[in-house]
Amino acid sequence: MRRILLAILMAGISLPVVAAEWRNTEGSELSFEVAFEGAPVSGEFKDFDVDLAFDAAAPESGSLRVTVHLERADMGDPEMNDILAGSEWLDVEAHPDAAFVSDAISTRALGEFIAMGKLSLKGSVRSVAVPFSWTNSGDQAYMQGTLLLNRTDFDVGGGEWATGTPIGTDVTLHFTVQLVREE
Repeated sequence: MRRILLAILMAGISLPVVAAEWRNTEGSELSFEVAFEGAPVSGEFKDFDVDLAFDAAAPESGSLRVTVHLERADMGDPEMNDILAGSEWLDVEAHPDAAFVSDAISTRALGEFIAMGKLSLKGSVRSVAVPFSWTNSGDQAYMQGTLLLNRTDFDVGGGEWATGTPIGTDVTLHFTVQLVREE
């Protein structure tokens, strides 16, 4: 038996790594920040799903899918929420969800990873690199990160709002995702 194992190791044959399945919990947060006349304005997406197949020891075997239900975007003001949901901004009626899909996760540093994938938002699809840190203990894990997007790449804030004045074109997304291992 030892000879067989030794022969397998010497031949460079490796057994496939099966990534654990993870799903976000209610304590997860996804917020955004933009500049309005130079001052930061923030909001949050109150409803999103994260499906992650991931093993930190073999991230390349992983995949990530995030679905954001845009109708639950909240800027803390009902009037602003209505404007954000409108056709010039998120166009929630025509595009109720945004999605990020990645089958390419790699290591950046110890406990830090990057997911390369496609972000679909308001009918536009763009390649995006999502950096994140990862910590886990048993069946619970945390994924945190910050991502900078240009809203005009996705036709968010079109028409008179596309210039970046008075609302900046950079949107910073912050996420802290609490995950539990699926069985």
